[in-house]
Amino acid sequence: MSSCCLIGGCDEVGCSAIAGPVVAATVVFDVKSLKSFKRSVRLLQLRSLDSKELCAAERAMVYEYIKCFAKDLSVGVCNTEEFYKGATVSSCATSAMQKSVEGLATLPDVLVVDYRKLKIVGSTKRTRIVTKKKGERIAAVGAASIVAKLFRDKMLALIGELFPEYNFESNKGYPSPEHKRELYSNGYVYGLHRRHFKYVRRARFAKAVCFLYFKESLSREEVLRFLEL
Repeated sequence: MSSCCLIGGCDEVGCSAIAGPVVAATVVFDVKSLKSFKRSVRLLQLRSLDSKELCAAERAMVYEYIKCFAKDLSVGVCNTEEFYKGATVSSCATSAMQKSVEGLATLPDVLVVDYRKLKIVGSTKRTRIVTKKKGERIAAVGAASIVAKLFRDKMLALIGELFPEYNFESNKGYPSPEHKRELYSNGYVYGLHRRHFKYVRRARFAKAVCFLYFKESLSREEVLRFLEL
């Protein structure tokens, strides 16, 4: 592989949440910067680069290396409103991933994704899309999962300021026992909770409506600014 080849990883978070958007990120490295990134992260002695397997402090440390070594990154958002229009979790995840690729200023030569089918549109550059095998650990995909996780966690913390009774800053919209208790006690928020999920269907309507619209495709600069808030 040429040293000037650009390798991208794309991943999503928030599919199993019962509230809030689905978020995806794409992170691009060249071969040299990817090696430097992996070498630096190795010093942290982490279990993996999967955001689900890392604590908040570990994700924050890796994010500093991503900012340092990534040649480009972008975030894509599929707003909760799409679930109310009949979109499925799978289609929302694919949409968010597609938007994250569209937000890149620099497209990779090779893009590694999990299992979803993506297309590179509106560009003359031919990007080869590779599907990651189950259980395979790809550093660029791990970096993408961390950026997506940090971005979505920040979004839910801000939403939590509007609805403190649901403790979104802690549960991030996932169906934790605490969140389910709050949901059944307070009812669901139309436009924020995903109404077709079983835990939400069992709850009463909270007589609150909140359609929060987030920009669907964010550039590197926009992502970095948001995460610094």
